[in-house]
Amino acid sequence: MFLFLDVVSPIPEFHIINDKKIIVSIKIIQNLNEKLSDSIIPKYLEIKNTYNLGNKLTHLIVTIGPGSYTALRVGASFIAGLSQSMS
Repeated sequence: MFLFLDVVSPIPEFHIINDKKIIVSIKIIQNLNEKLSDSIIPKYLEIKNTYNLGNKLTHLIVTIGPGSYTALRVGASFIAGLSQSMS
């Protein structure tokens, strides 16, 4: 199962992918006034518990651009930290 983090879109989203199919897409923020950095961890924890992702994730994917520099940094840092905690 893959966790794909799309931070290039105006409204960032998590996508859970299994067998080359998107199972679910979840918006991290609901409007442009919210901050990605404030919402990404609580939204991930909600997804992890709802879909029981514990040991099911095999790959982590993040977009690398073009897009907001801050959103790209937040997304890459989140995925890097998640990868380290899962290894």
